[in-house]
Amino acid sequence: MKKIDFDFTGGFPLKSKTLHNMQAAYFEVLQTIIEHLDLPGTGHYIIGGCQALDPTGITNGMLYIDGDVCPFLGTATGGGATKISKIITTEEAAFKNGLNHTVYYNYVALVNDNGTALADFERVPTVNEIKTKEVILANQIAQCSEALNIISQKMVTIESKTAVFMAGGGMVLWNKPANEIPQGWQEVVDWRGRMPVGVDIAVDGSGAFINPEFSPINNGTGRTGGTKTHVLSMEEMPKHNHNVAVFANGSASGNADGHPDNQIDPNRKIASDYTGGQPDGTTKAFSVLNPYRTVYFIEYTGT
Repeated sequence: MKKIDFDFTGGFPLKSKTLHNMQAAYFEVLQTIIEHLDLPGTGHYIIGGCQALDPTGITNGMLYIDGDVCPFLGTATGGGATKISKIITTEEAAFKNGLNHTVYYNYVALVNDNGTALADFERVPTVNEIKTKEVILANQIAQCSEALNIISQKMVTIESKTAVFMAGGGMVLWNKPANEIPQGWQEVVDWRGRMPVGVDIAVDGSGAFINPEFSPINNGTGRTGGTKTHVLSMEEMPKHNHNVAVFANGSASGNADGHPDNQIDPNRKIASDYTGGQPDGTTKAFSVLNPYRTVYFIEYTGT
């Protein structure tokens, strides 16, 4: 940082070095402010003022245009669509050696049809605006953090509910063609043509499984069994009778009281007893399938 102390009597030496240090000190301060605001070397920014008025007009203010700070004196007309550009004017000074040099530069912002619309200038926030935004941002971060915690808890719940699929072993029914099975899933081939039955671990007083065909097995693959058809054995036949009338020739004599037609024909067959018949029926198997509809059993593979 450069500083010049003018508080001396006796005639201050206002020479080129002094003026150079004054200018350097000014530009150091200006450059520090520009860097603090993080303003690039090119672009259009509103440092302060330059508010569009209602119904028309623009207040005076300070603009930053392509690396230079430019005061804007305002206008009674126009608004956000008003175009503004940087104007640089110069002035020469006569030196003691008789030469003239351009030493004075004046940067201003003026209304210009070749400029940039005021609405396209980016306004640099004030310190209070930055503080307000910081408070808002802090609140938003807190809300986001709370939302992330809720999402995390829900993810834990979802992972728990889908663990049977992620870890393998869980199956679902697929009621569409096999070529439409989603990516990451596959058919469980060894379940083709089968239906699931729950494992039964119930035991009797001796510790034996009540339904051994449904009992668990050590390797965890599950028991298989059952048939689609069945042929009844003699032991499985329902209890029933087959009565067959057996006839034998017989004769009788004598008159019966009453009508003459009551006489018994000597050659008439008379049923005397019943006995079992000859074997009948077939050994054809019959279906034991209930009404069904085929589906695919699919499992999650994650690939």
